[in-house]
Amino acid sequence: MDKKTLSYPTAINAKELIKLFTYKVDNEIHLELLQVSHTIELFEVINKNKINLQKWMPWISSVESVDKFQKIVNRLLSRSIKGLDIHTVIFYKQELVGAVCLTEIDSVNKKADIGYWLDKSYRKRGIVSKTLSHFIHYSFESLKLNRLTIKCSTQNVDSNKVAQRLGFKLEGCFKEWEIVDGKPQDFNIYGITTSDWENSYRIKEA
Repeated sequence: MDKKTLSYPTAINAKELIKLFTYKVDNEIHLELLQVSHTIELFEVINKNKINLQKWMPWISSVESVDKFQKIVNRLLSRSIKGLDIHTVIFYKQELVGAVCLTEIDSVNKKADIGYWLDKSYRKRGIVSKTLSHFIHYSFESLKLNRLTIKCSTQNVDSNKVAQRLGFKLEGCFKEWEIVDGKPQDFNIYGITTSDWENSYRIKEA
């Protein structure tokens, strides 16, 4: 897949989306739109972090081979082409270290969910906070969304802290929302609007 073959519906501004093909966060971090060519490297990183990731993302347990993972990647790409999601991978010093995505994009009500994960070896370096800050800015400024939400297990301390640090407001708690690690867990829902972001957390223009 290359820039010339990208074909996204007008529900998402295609010209703006292509900016994410390679989106520079800073001199060490950049994002790339998920492509078939990322499959093997992404599988290896997920497999390396499988025990930790499947605690919060149960679907990870089904990632048993590159072939099976290829089907997952194809499904994600299909959703992106339909304008339902945007899936990107995070690179740190040219190493693939995680992913960030918009899912359940509602172009009518201008809202979406945001998700992310990071290789445990690269934590405590500010990668997630920097990446999400730019990704949120991009979602509001370029995609013209009005609202983003983060849903995470009440037991996922790190994700709750990330949401709070970025200015998301706790809006409620879903009781036994998902089965995580074999047990039903409550999930917090955090939200932020473009006006919230502009008032307090917007990236300052140079």
